[in-house]
Amino acid sequence: MDDLYTLSSYVLDKEACLQRNFPNDSRGWDSDGWKSYDRNTLIYDTFFDQRQALVRIFMPPPLNFEKDFFKTKFFLNDNIAEPINFSKYKRFCKFDLRFKEKVPPVLKFQSSIFGKFNVLVKSTNSSIFKDCKVIYTLQRNQPLDWIKDWMLFHNKIHGANAVLISNNNSDAYTDRQLLDAMKSVPGFKVCKVLTVPLPWGPFGKYKGIENGKYLQTALLNIVRDRFLQDSYAVLNADIDELVLSNTKKSVFDLAQKYGYVSYSGRWVFSNTAPAQPYHKNHVYVMSNSEICPPKYCYKPSSYLGKMALSVHRHSGFLGRFLSKIFARNRDLLYLHCRHISTSWKYDRSKVDAENIQFDLEVDNIMSKAFGSRNVE
Repeated sequence: MDDLYTLSSYVLDKEACLQRNFPNDSRGWDSDGWKSYDRNTLIYDTFFDQRQALVRIFMPPPLNFEKDFFKTKFFLNDNIAEPINFSKYKRFCKFDLRFKEKVPPVLKFQSSIFGKFNVLVKSTNSSIFKDCKVIYTLQRNQPLDWIKDWMLFHNKIHGANAVLISNNNSDAYTDRQLLDAMKSVPGFKVCKVLTVPLPWGPFGKYKGIENGKYLQTALLNIVRDRFLQDSYAVLNADIDELVLSNTKKSVFDLAQKYGYVSYSGRWVFSNTAPAQPYHKNHVYVMSNSEICPPKYCYKPSSYLGKMALSVHRHSGFLGRFLSKIFARNRDLLYLHCRHISTSWKYDRSKVDAENIQFDLEVDNIMSKAFGSRNVE
C-alpha cells in the first residue's frame, strides 16, 4: 500500500472569467494577500464513506458560487444523486451524496455555469490509523530535521506512534523524500503524506487576512473524516509546537475524558539565530511574551471530536460555545519555538538577547526528548 495520498480536487481554469469573490473584510490586505487568495479551487476533496453509505465533498466557501453550484446535477454510476447534509462554515463547507453501492469510481458534474467535469472518488483509509496516537500538521518546506525532531519529541514525551503530514507545494524536497525522513524516526508504526498542490491562501498580519485562508481549516476536517476516524486521538500541532504535560498522562490520554482537550501556549526562544536552529535550543523564555492561541487534541469518534474543527478551536457557534464550557486544561501547555520558522508569515529570525532568560525546566524537558543538554 502506498504511503503517499492525494486529494481528489477540481480547480477552475485560471484564464476563465468565473472566479470566487474576495471575502467582505479583504479591503485591508496588501497586494501579496490579494495575489495569494484562492479564487479558483472549486472542490478540495471527494471520498466515499462506506460506513455512512455516502460520498462526501469538501470545498472552500462558495461565496458567489453557491447559488449556481447547487443548480449542478451530480451523477454517481450515471445515476443522479441529490445533495444532503449541506454544512457551511466560515472557511469551508461540505455536503454529502447518498450512495449505498461499492465505491463509485467517478463523480460527474453537469452545470450550465461550470460545465461538465468529473472527479475521482477516493476511499477512506481510517483502518490504517486504528487506535493510533496520531500527530498531524500541514506544512511547506520546513527543514526535514525539524520535522523529525517534532516527531521524536511527541513520541518520547507522549507516545505518539503515527503521523500524517499534509505537504503543501514544497519545492525543497519531494513527497517521497519527506516520507523517507519521517520513516527514519523510531517509534512510528504509521507514516503517511498527503500531497496538497493547492494554494495555502493569503498570509501576513493584516486585518481580516485569516478569513481568506481556507485550506488549513478544511484539511483538518478532511483528514479526520477520510483517514483518522478510528484513531485513539489526534494531536493538531504545527512543526514549531511541542506539547508538554504536567501529569503522568499524555495529551492523547487527557483527550479521552471529553473527547477533546485544549491548552494554551508560550513562546520559547533560542539564544542565537544560526542558519538553522533546532527545537532543543529553545530553552529561553521572556517574562512579558504574549500567550499563544490555544491548540487541541481530540478523539475522532467522540461527540466533540466529530464537530467541525478549526485551527485553534472548533468551528461554528456551537463548537465555540462548547470549547468555552470545556475550559483549557492547565496541566497541558505547548512550547511555541520562535526560531523554528521559515518566516513565511512574518520575520521571526531576530533574537532579543537582553530580555530572554534561561529556563532550567524547559531544558530538562528538551534533554529528556533529545538526549542532550544546553549549557548555560
